[in-house]
Amino acid sequence: MEIERVHDPRARPFSEIERVALAIGIPQSPEQRHIGILYKEESGSDTSTRMIHLAWHHDVRSEDPKDKYMWVQPSIHPTRARILARLCKLLADKYRGRRPSIAYALRYEGGKFEPKSGNFLTETERGLTCATFVLAIFATRGVSLLRNEEWPPRQDDEAWQRKVVEALREGGAEAEHVAAVEQDIGCARFRPEEVAAAGTSPDLPASFGYASRVGEAIVARLRDRANPPSQDPSRA
Repeated sequence: MEIERVHDPRARPFSEIERVALAIGIPQSPEQRHIGILYKEESGSDTSTRMIHLAWHHDVRSEDPKDKYMWVQPSIHPTRARILARLCKLLADKYRGRRPSIAYALRYEGGKFEPKSGNFLTETERGLTCATFVLAIFATRGVSLLRNEEWPPRQDDEAWQRKVVEALREGGAEAEHVAAVEQDIGCARFRPEEVAAAGTSPDLPASFGYASRVGEAIVARLRDRANPPSQDPSRA
């Protein structure tokens, strides 16, 4: 089954990834998932695993992955995986701890990074989410994780989008940026678990039907993992 490709680092440590993988977890609120990219950072004879992700507005991080995240190894050629790992390292060096970096915004229409400079190249997007940050990195090196054109606007995403706008406003984001992002409420949302689901697909890009179905299974597994059933003493 597809869900068997979603690994718990307590059973299969992050060190087992092959160059790049997707990390998916529930870092805080049970209703909010978060995704990033695990990549091998090589320095001489030492090879460590790092996680790059867009944590929030102008907040790109590259750090040691935490075991609250599960991981998925996407089906991509090893050579392309090595190139993606190098891109992750370049972006980490460019954006980590710097402001401004990558803005947080809702609408995504296929923007990519310039592979040598790491600049975000777009004519339409105002920024990225954690999920579209991952999509943009993979797209930069010719890997389409999802069939983006299939993603429909979903009414149940609007409440989340409004919370994002309010959080940007309360967090002191630029008024012009907040106003622009607010105009995009109602656009298609690429959910973190759907991007992670693409990593389980034998063929890329994954369809909306596949990613939404497997994404729901990933969320269920994450919730079960975060809230394991208590043991009945009478059955011990």
